[in-house]
Amino acid sequence: MKDLKQFIKTTIREFLNEGLNEIIMRPPFEPKHDSSPNMDSFEKIIKHSFEDAKNNGKKIDSIDIGFTNYIYNLNRPDMHDNYKLFILNEKSIPILYLGFYDYLDGFKIGTISSTLESRGKELAFKIYVGLSKKFKKPIYSDSTQTESSRFGIWQKLIKIFPNNVVGFDQKNKEDLKLSFKNGEINVKDKEPIYVTKKQLTKFNDWDRTRLLKLKPIS
Repeated sequence: MKDLKQFIKTTIREFLNEGLNEIIMRPPFEPKHDSSPNMDSFEKIIKHSFEDAKNNGKKIDSIDIGFTNYIYNLNRPDMHDNYKLFILNEKSIPILYLGFYDYLDGFKIGTISSTLESRGKELAFKIYVGLSKKFKKPIYSDSTQTESSRFGIWQKLIKIFPNNVVGFDQKNKEDLKLSFKNGEINVKDKEPIYVTKKQLTKFNDWDRTRLLKLKPIS
C-alpha cells in the first residue's frame, strides 16, 4: 500500500514538473492563433475603450481610409494605448479599435481588437497606411507579433510597399534590410526578424527584440 501511495505521489510530482517546464519554456512571443475567438468579448473591449476615450481623452484627428474613424489622445504617454483609433459603422458603433503610442521618431502599435463585422475589409492594413500618409512618421510593429499581424498586415505591406518596409533593431536603433526564406522574414540574410524567449538572455529583455518598420508613405 505504501509503495502504491509513493508511486502516485511520484507520478503526480513528475506530471506537475513537466507542465511547469512547458510553461517556462514556451516562447512568450509566439501566441497561438485563435480560430474561434469570443467575438462578444472583443465587442465589449472595443465598447469599453470607446467610452473611456470619449470620457477621458480628446478627439484629435482622423485618417482617410474610406470609413468613419476618430483618433483620441488620452494624455497617458506612458501607456501603450495613449492614442486610440476607432472605426465606426453606419450606426456609429465602433467595430475596430487600434491603440498606438509615441516611439522614437514615429508610432509603435499597441492593442488591436476587431468585431466580426470588421473582418474581411483589411481595415488594420488600411489604418497602418492611413497613419503613415497622414502623419508622415514611421510605424513600428508591436514587440509581440500575433500571427494575424505577422502574416496578414505586414506581409501585405511588404508586398505593396517593398521599399518602405525594413527591419528594426531596438537595441542598436538601426534599420535592417529584409530577406525572405521559406515564407519567413529574415534580416542579415538568415536571422529571423522575430526574436523569441530562446534567443533572449533574460525573459524581460524586450529591448533586444527586432521589429518591422514602415517608413512614411508619400
